[in-house]
Amino acid sequence: MRKRSVVALQVFGLFAALLFTPGLQAQLLDFDDFESYAVGSLIAGQGSWQTWDFVPGVDSTVENTFLNTTGGTTGVQGNVLELTPNDDIVRTFGGLTNGAFSFTSKTYIPSGQAGDYYFILLNTYDGSGSGYNWSGQMHMSDATQQVNSDNVAGGVGTYGVTNIIYDDWVEVRVEVDLDNSPAGGTGTGTVQAFYNDVQIITDGEWTTTGQQAMQCLDLYNTGNPGVFYYDDVSIECIGACSCLPFDVFTADIDCLTNDVTLNWTSFLNIPGGYQQGIQVLRNGVVVADLAGDALTYTDVAAPLGLLQYTLTGDCGGGETTTASAEVACTGACPPVGTPGDECCDALVAVSGANAFDTTGYTDSPDPTDGTQCAGTFLGGFYQDGWWTYTATTNSFLHVSTCNTMDTDLAVYEEGANCGTKTQVACNGDDIGGPCGVSSDLIMACTAGTTYIIRLGGWAAANFGTGDMIVEELCDFGLSGLIGVVDCSNGDVALSWNPAGFGNYDILRDGVAIATGLPFGTTNYDDLAVPPGPHTYGIVGNCTAQGTSVTTEVSVNVQGAGGFSDLIVVGESVSGVDSALALQTALQNAGIFVDVLPGGPGEIPCLTDDSLERIWYMGGTYPNGRALTIDDGVALAVAQQAGKNIYVESGDAWGFDPATDFNNIDGVADGIVDGDDTLLIMDGLDSGFGLDMSDLQDIGYTQDQAAGSDWTDQLIPSTTDALGANSALIWQQDALAYGIGIHYDTDNGGKVICSSFELGGFGGDQDDLVARYISVLGGAPPVGPIFKRGDCNADGSFNIADAIFMLAALFSGGPAGTCQDACDGNDDGSLNIADAIYVLAALFSGGPSPSAPGTTTCGEDPTTDTLDCASFVACP
Repeated sequence: MRKRSVVALQVFGLFAALLFTPGLQAQLLDFDDFESYAVGSLIAGQGSWQTWDFVPGVDSTVENTFLNTTGGTTGVQGNVLELTPNDDIVRTFGGLTNGAFSFTSKTYIPSGQAGDYYFILLNTYDGSGSGYNWSGQMHMSDATQQVNSDNVAGGVGTYGVTNIIYDDWVEVRVEVDLDNSPAGGTGTGTVQAFYNDVQIITDGEWTTTGQQAMQCLDLYNTGNPGVFYYDDVSIECIGACSCLPFDVFTADIDCLTNDVTLNWTSFLNIPGGYQQGIQVLRNGVVVADLAGDALTYTDVAAPLGLLQYTLTGDCGGGETTTASAEVACTGACPPVGTPGDECCDALVAVSGANAFDTTGYTDSPDPTDGTQCAGTFLGGFYQDGWWTYTATTNSFLHVSTCNTMDTDLAVYEEGANCGTKTQVACNGDDIGGPCGVSSDLIMACTAGTTYIIRLGGWAAANFGTGDMIVEELCDFGLSGLIGVVDCSNGDVALSWNPAGFGNYDILRDGVAIATGLPFGTTNYDDLAVPPGPHTYGIVGNCTAQGTSVTTEVSVNVQGAGGFSDLIVVGESVSGVDSALALQTALQNAGIFVDVLPGGPGEIPCLTDDSLERIWYMGGTYPNGRALTIDDGVALAVAQQAGKNIYVESGDAWGFDPATDFNNIDGVADGIVDGDDTLLIMDGLDSGFGLDMSDLQDIGYTQDQAAGSDWTDQLIPSTTDALGANSALIWQQDALAYGIGIHYDTDNGGKVICSSFELGGFGGDQDDLVARYISVLGGAPPVGPIFKRGDCNADGSFNIADAIFMLAALFSGGPAGTCQDACDGNDDGSLNIADAIYVLAALFSGGPSPSAPGTTTCGEDPTTDTLDCASFVACP
């Protein structure tokens, strides 16, 4: 199976702990049995637990029951931590940079699941969204039923596996010595790990590229179906325990009084704490000397500006440890400031585009409330700039950095000073919107109110130039916008819910097709739209504010009927272009074909009467497109309506999620994802009317020349919903795994599935497509028949035909009913050369008009733009 990287999890021994190094008596640093937390409560924010990078939606729950061997629950027990799929929980250790530690915990994995569970230790992690370095990982897989010790540090050591113990509480123990490296190592520190007293890491290297620290324990459950449980976490110092660091240190400020409250905890768990006391410094100056076991201090009426606090714990004998935190209310600016760099030096924003350049700006200390925009990945507001804007109407304020960089936005209501401003809105990424990682927010605003806008970078590397749009809108935008295609004529009916805009403009593909539609308009009909994909923009104009909002909807118009074949292009082109190859082969067969991008579920008219075949070109990873749930439904409905289906995809059967199409594709479930070995292919006889067995040793050009094609290995199914008549028609030459299947269904349309790309087929592609057509609805449509040169369609070839041509060209005579018959020289155009060619053939020994000739009725073998509406001489 391919490994698509999930970098952020290299987990290992869930609970970092550490061992080694002779030192003072062992000290219990932390113990958590979860009994102090409410049953049903989320763990993040309780104790020392938090979600990974403070991301919402991945929190774990405190429970007092757990799954037993039969899938039921045990009944009420002591509290445990339950991790369900996608949960990601961390416990940080900010100051552990030396010493030896032991971490133990109990884990419980119910049997009968299909999950993957990780315990991870990191030497570098601060919750900022970047800058990670992993030291140890333990991976428990239900698929293998083993515990695997992953060497994520990349150093020396022995890494093994052991079997998972199911339906019982099992001890996990990790021992880490941050000061001593194993023999032969080039990095820092040593790690040992045990599962159920079986050692699975022996003398492993703590880090080769990271720092000498133990900063984070990460508990992670992947999205695979399975839960696991965690209890009785114990962390001990077992070496060099004389002067352990502070653990958590926070600084909170009251911006009305500028009182700063400092709170902290310590890993030093001995009577009296730090022997020589704790010292508090503000901006490098001592402001308090406290007892060694103090846990809080309030700095009353601290000065304005950035306040940087340092705690120093003095253990005596020259041993000290420190921790730092900073906080501020920017009620006053520094003596020398850059305009726009701080709240108190904010620039004045105008309605419209405001050019910005955050290069050289500093990081402001002002706090933000990420709960106002949870789920948008609010970052750190690095190198942030500040603006003020006074609203002129009671409406909606729109602030956007779209198409700039990875930004953060926050909006505050102005207070008496910057320290008393109130945050009212924020945004990290424009989730699901057009701006991507740039920020975009809309909020209600009040006329006369001044708002403070803060724009920063999501990470330290995100700074630079761009335009910040600030505008007042009379409405958020349109809701309920849909576009419905009339399959009979190509009309598109647009409709939307009532909104508060003064008037509306309608754009198709960026071009206005209607303007000034009045207030209250909720629909518009665009008639006889050209075939193909189109994007409609409904522009709502705010007349009082002079602004507008555009809401878009995309539709695919399938040619107003008449097409027998539809190619749906899901792939993006890489090494070969299968969609173009198929289109060329169909056109060479004289087939009327339409080509549209996307997926079948995005395209209307798949049951249109004229349509005979639907060809879905899904492509090859990473340039492929997986069938969606809607695509599967659309294909299943079309097949039942009698439409023949061809699906081509390297991943649709062995990797992509299943859809309704998998029930009617004739391919067995659970097949192998495949590999990169398809270079030569052999045809087979399906036994159901499609015989490819004469095509042997056909070369194949892979789509991904530099990577793997991951060609799914197909197996016919005898249990799909439409009967048992499924058989291979193509296989790889040497290994003989299947790559093409013909499904002769009991009812509805027929189905062909291919895990190779038609564009890479090294044989005659026209012949290949013609063979497919023979079982997907029969032979191509027969074109009109005629006799070339018989321009007046009287059944004979003589001078009257040349006169008829010349009269039609130069003296207003009637045009022939069959242009192809008048195209005497078969050059695809009608002009005097055709008359000369006919006269030469009749009187001066010139060549006779080409096929079908002057005496035989037949089709035009040449593809051109000329038509033949009727030819009465060839009934």
